[in-house]
Amino acid sequence: KAGDAAANPDGDVSPDAGAEPKKPALAEFPTRTVTLGSTDPATGYAMTVDITSVGAAIQAATLNDVRYPVAENPDGLDPLPQLRVIGNNLKRDEVVKALSVDRKTMTFDLQIAEIDAALKKLKNRASLRTLNWEVLGPVEHDPDNKDVVSAVTFRFAVPSLNLEVRKKFQLNRVLKAAADGTELLDTDATAYQLDVSLQLRNTGQEDHTVQYVLQGPVGLPLENADVARKYRDIKAGFLETGGGIDSRTISASEIEKAVDKKDVETLGRPVKFIGVDVQYFAALVVPVGNQLKKQYFSGIVPSIIVRGEEGSLSDISFEMTSEELNVPADGVVDHRFKLYFGPKRRELLNAYGADSIIDFGWFAFISHGMVALMHTFHGWGVPYGLAIIMLTVIVRGCMFPISRKQAASSKKMKDLQPLLNELREKFKDDKQGLAKAQMELYRKVNFNPLAGCFPVLLQLPIFIALYQALNNYVDVRMA
Repeated sequence: KAGDAAANPDGDVSPDAGAEPKKPALAEFPTRTVTLGSTDPATGYAMTVDITSVGAAIQAATLNDVRYPVAENPDGLDPLPQLRVIGNNLKRDEVVKALSVDRKTMTFDLQIAEIDAALKKLKNRASLRTLNWEVLGPVEHDPDNKDVVSAVTFRFAVPSLNLEVRKKFQLNRVLKAAADGTELLDTDATAYQLDVSLQLRNTGQEDHTVQYVLQGPVGLPLENADVARKYRDIKAGFLETGGGIDSRTISASEIEKAVDKKDVETLGRPVKFIGVDVQYFAALVVPVGNQLKKQYFSGIVPSIIVRGEEGSLSDISFEMTSEELNVPADGVVDHRFKLYFGPKRRELLNAYGADSIIDFGWFAFISHGMVALMHTFHGWGVPYGLAIIMLTVIVRGCMFPISRKQAASSKKMKDLQPLLNELREKFKDDKQGLAKAQMELYRKVNFNPLAGCFPVLLQLPIFIALYQALNNYVDVRMA
């Protein structure tokens, strides 16, 4: 019978006289998948999150908003399946078997070297990642909807080490008003937030030092890979003593080159957030608490989960190694995280100080204005195709004075061409004389040859910002 303990390496054994001592057995728990949230947005939940008892890890997070179906449908399914933000490295029908050393990596996999070493003595290849964890108590249901599971807690205990590990997953619900529209889903980040508590419990009478390794988000969707401009990147925001956030991007290609050279950088600065993003979606890990005062992690190491045909196509993630944690006798160390699995909207990412992961480039302030205009037009019931045309008309209209000046300068330059040709013929063997004669001609007719260049330079930021806005605005995905 399975007890509360997952292992009892040092348990008391009373073998028969002359018999070999029995090897302590692992407690067995059934493989179980718990789904938090709902596929129905009217419940106030924006997604479902599948959590497996194998390693107490996150298998998948699937959005239920009808605006976010899969972009590619090779099986021709009708209607289109909803998009998984994470877990696309796992097949939908895959059954993860306990104790399988080939088990694929999942989000928030946990490793603790001391515990894994004790487990391997009891059963080959056993570890926190491959064993089933116990579901602690009944799952928690939404108080307003008993059909929806909102939270679950998993436990793994090792009595021989006087250690117990718990993971609690809590999915948030937005207000019921979200069922009447998408405004809250586009402005309230908690709709896409999974709260996680990782507890290390010391059940003994002596202090214990523990260090864990936690797996970052795995399996983000790489949509339209053949024509994509942006692939998977690691995005991190490091805390600065002045209160600012220093943002950094590490591409899949960079990680692959570093792995091949065995020169992968360890990120050791305190983080505000760190995650993986693709063109329109992101999966972020946000430690709760002031990391400048008490940092959770001693180092974060980028990694490759599955190599792509090209380095830029690889599935990437990172491993977070904790500081050495002193767990006092009969004490608990509790690390809390906010996990964001959702679209890259500025209003949502602002909640985590992570809006910088939307790569609008140098002219982001112009792109934000264009995105706001498109959003306004669409709010009037205008399709996005027409909204883009309207935006283009407005942009061209605003640039009309500049374009007119450029056209006038070009016409004047054309009118001067016969005179310039005469000067070139006259001074064909005297470059210095030609330059002097040309400048004299420009002064005489009051013409500045650079006047035609400035309007072009002034328009470039507008066109670059327009391109970036259309390329990164999640609402034009598949529109």
